Amino acid sequence: MREEWECQNECGWVYNPGMRESLGLTQEDLSLGICTQSQLSRIEKGGSIPSVEITFQLAQRLIIDLDEVFQMAENPKKEEVMSAFNEIRKAVQNRDYSQVEKILKGIRNNPLFLKIREGQFIICHEGIIAYYLYNQKDKSLQLLRRKLSR
Repeated sequence: MREEWECQNECGWVYNPGMRESLGLTQEDLSLGICTQSQLSRIEKGGSIPSVEITFQLAQRLIIDLDEVFQMAENPKKEEVMSAFNEIRKAVQNRDYSQVEKILKGIRNNPLFLKIREGQFIICHEGIIAYYLYNQKDKSLQLLRRKLSR
């Protein structure tokens, strides 16, 4: 039981308020229909461990792949990885695809990202770059198909 608690606690990074805020969501927005706002506040502060069902629903609303959640939990430098992913999300939200490409170039050869370099998040954003920056529709579709096949 102790190992399960530590894993769930380590997965708490998903509820980093910066991630929610980068999507323009308030605690009320994110928690609506999932849990109470006060429960989400406790989760974000590390004072409460969400159930699997709540974790799944919050990850969906934050547009996070659950594989990414568990890969990040295994990574001892997860905050650095999370920060890069948040920067990418913000850049996409602002339609700054050159910035997305710049961030991806910076993390591609970084040892922290080797476990997830081929992860769906990075593949998806490489597809976005191919489409929006270089008008390479075929390459973009190929990358997105690769993402879906994982």
